[in-house]
Amino acid sequence: MEVYLFTFETISMVLLFEKTLQREKIKTKLMPVPRQFSSSCGNCAIIEKEDLEKVKELCKKNHIYYDEIHVYKQ
Repeated sequence: MEVYLFTFETISMVLLFEKTLQREKIKTKLMPVPRQFSSSCGNCAIIEKEDLEKVKELCKKNHIYYDEIHVYKQ
């Protein structure tokens, strides 16, 4: 299954991302960053493919700053 993986500079952004998506009833899962990707805080969040555009819009609206977005196969 293909999902999108968001990396962040800080753990506070990861937690804000999770809280915002939960409030909007969008599934997300926090996990350690896989070895092939890098992240300053070592944590990332994954979302389902169909939620990508809505999540990017929510990030912009709520001043949630992510580092990168990667396609990730689970």
